[in-house]
Amino acid sequence: MNPFFARCDQMIGLAVKYNLLVFLDPIKTGGWLTNMVNNGPKACSDYGKYLGNRYRHFDNIVWMSGNDYDWWKDSCNDPVVTAVAKGIQATDPQHIHTIEASIGLSTDDTNWTAIVSLNAAYTYSPTYAEVLRGYNRASTMPVFMVEACYDFEDLGQEHMATPSTLRREEYWSNLSGATGLIYGNHYTWTFALGWESHIDTPGAPQIANLKSFFESRRWYDLVLDQAHATLTAGFGTFASKGTVDGNDYATAARTQDGRLAIIYAPTIRPLTIDMTRLSGPVTARWFDPANATYSTIEGSPFSNTGSRRFTPPGNNHDGDGDWVLVLEVN
Repeated sequence: MNPFFARCDQMIGLAVKYNLLVFLDPIKTGGWLTNMVNNGPKACSDYGKYLGNRYRHFDNIVWMSGNDYDWWKDSCNDPVVTAVAKGIQATDPQHIHTIEASIGLSTDDTNWTAIVSLNAAYTYSPTYAEVLRGYNRASTMPVFMVEACYDFEDLGQEHMATPSTLRREEYWSNLSGATGLIYGNHYTWTFALGWESHIDTPGAPQIANLKSFFESRRWYDLVLDQAHATLTAGFGTFASKGTVDGNDYATAARTQDGRLAIIYAPTIRPLTIDMTRLSGPVTARWFDPANATYSTIEGSPFSNTGSRRFTPPGNNHDGDGDWVLVLEVN
């Protein structure tokens, strides 16, 4: 038995035990692309068939090709990279495929649109813009945030990412149509010196808070408030460029039955809501994403008539200005 793949089998099996989904890169283009080109499409396809046959019975994997794969723009590269993915599909037709291409979406490379069924968004600018671009494609495909600025990194930013930076990326994504996102940590993905003491860091619990917040609600029924019909004022400035911390845009979404609306605002300011968009008396609460606590807004429940302004109560637990406004009809 090949010891490398035996070790892979062991780790994926361990992930099953802890109910973890594994995004499995069949061959990292950053580092192995020259080998793939030299071996040619036939060898790459055969390798893909081997992987597909070996891992088709694992229920907890998504195949994710590429990894900073900017080289798709060179026409000599895609024939071998797609050959691996198509080879996998030949022997493993049931698993989902995606690709982390360069900054942008998986589907920006049209050679992959027939292969992937999960669109990976990749940006170091405000995450809502790239996710929305995937969400609004004419040909519908689920989109997720594969990479933004990582914990303990500053790519595309004015300074090192803070927990507030991470929360913006995360809540912006989930309230812009993403099916989810991946948290990244400089120390654990590089195994940099001191990685053992950088696992349970202030940025890590933010993703757990996000998960528990959305999983307790019908997040899959949320429809984006792109026309500002629900959040009518206080939504800030939409931007597809610039830094994460330098942007103040508020993302909002509502279920079609009007029983739930969620607004994430990264800075403190009044948020004006058209209450008629809700279907009954509204319980309004502030959710502090920094420590996952709720505070009921005085006067709640409110009538679902007219417009109402809601202003966050001050800085959150971390001393930052981001809050989530939760409006629910009981």
